[in-house]
Amino acid sequence: MSLDSAVRAHAAHAAEPQLGRTIVSIQLLRFVAALAVVLYHAHLTFARDAAGHPWLLSYLFDAGASGVHVFFCISGFVMVYTSYCRDAGRFSASDFLVKRLLRIYPIYWLVAAAYLAFHAIVPGLGYHLSAGELAGALLLTPDDASLVIGPAWTLAFEMYFYLCFCLFMTLGLRTGLLAMTGFFLLCVASSVLLPGAPIAPLIRNPLLLEFVAGAWVGYVAIERPAWLARPARALLLLALVGFAATLLTGPERAPTLIAWGAPSVLLLAGAVGYEAGGRFPRRLGRYAYLGDGSYFLYLSHILLIDMVLLTPLSLLRGTTGGIVALTIVTTVAAVLIAVLAFDHVERPMLRLLRQHLLARRRAAPLP
Repeated sequence: MSLDSAVRAHAAHAAEPQLGRTIVSIQLLRFVAALAVVLYHAHLTFARDAAGHPWLLSYLFDAGASGVHVFFCISGFVMVYTSYCRDAGRFSASDFLVKRLLRIYPIYWLVAAAYLAFHAIVPGLGYHLSAGELAGALLLTPDDASLVIGPAWTLAFEMYFYLCFCLFMTLGLRTGLLAMTGFFLLCVASSVLLPGAPIAPLIRNPLLLEFVAGAWVGYVAIERPAWLARPARALLLLALVGFAATLLTGPERAPTLIAWGAPSVLLLAGAVGYEAGGRFPRRLGRYAYLGDGSYFLYLSHILLIDMVLLTPLSLLRGTTGGIVALTIVTTVAAVLIAVLAFDHVERPMLRLLRQHLLARRRAAPLP
């Protein structure tokens, strides 16, 4: 190959849509999704039983519940992208499960312990759980996951998706995704075709299709990023239209999968495509660290809201302006705590656990 040909080939490759190991848009979407959920829960709690509170304001804050659907789509994307992007190496089911368990459980148990301690100390707020229910909550079983940390019901979906993903990816990425998609579709369809069948509700829940949709976006981001980069603006516009249409018509008018799920998938695809095409504003990269603390933020914010209710700040709940101010102040405080907790608690703990586990696995004798 001549020098000119090599230069042209390099320039053409550089101009192709591509993504790095860390995707800034995903980090920001994780933060925005968690922030929306916090605003929703904070306003819902502070505005409860408030006389004369504007219904429109409550309606707008309630839209923050859509953050859960964005989370599910992101989770599917991240599982595929981190497992199969160019420098990820060969997929290992055992490594995948170990990494996921370390990512989910240790910090969850730590935050759950804080909830249990707080509710044990404050009169009238104690949990009344049997040993089985407490164990189920700590293990994130579908029926008990929300008994200690309310929003942890979503983690039961996460764990189920991780197990299915790990199983189906033994078939390879494309074949595994096709098989997993077919399996989830059959499970969801069984709720209509076999309504009385003894199948766990989680397995038949349409929310699982949001994980699958995000996983397919991850597949396209790896194999054909140009397919996301070229229509990125149109995808983002459709996402905004979808969210706006749900707000205008009411989320109860359509199944949740369509009302919030479809716009969430479009938002994910558009954001990733925008970054793949090199159009993502670089200055936003400085805020990517906010996504790191999104998991702690999601887990801990209800505890902070409960604490605020016990302080003189709760007196602000008497007026609409006070409720909004209390919602915003609590949300900002939750974000700051989450960022600090990730830097000084979550990240060091994960590093130590991974190092310890890797050392033990390396020291283990070969069979």
